[in-house]
Amino acid sequence: MAVNLKGFDVSKTAEKIKPLMGDLMTGNVLVKDRFQKQIPFVVFLLMLSLFYVNNRFSYEEELRDMNRLKAELVDKRYRSLTISKELMDMGRQSHIQQRLKAKGSDLGEAITPLIIIKE
Repeated sequence: MAVNLKGFDVSKTAEKIKPLMGDLMTGNVLVKDRFQKQIPFVVFLLMLSLFYVNNRFSYEEELRDMNRLKAELVDKRYRSLTISKELMDMGRQSHIQQRLKAKGSDLGEAITPLIIIKE
């Protein structure tokens, strides 16, 4: 008979495990009263784990969407800055004069000052 350091009998423990493993392999453990009392708890744990997995997948999907939208927002922001700079450049007096000259227009800068009419 084998005894470990704490005084437990190892051979008795092994003898108890053998029938348990046999019952587990044959399925007899499912019909025992002790196991049947635990079925609601096992079902609860199963439902909880399914909820956890579903919640995790939903979170990861939302995280992917959020990262995609952040990247799209940055791209739109840079595009907006580029377009606003181009529009500012197009509105400068020197650019307007260059475009008028390129089209062959005789319009130019006013030489005389503006006259303000007061009532």
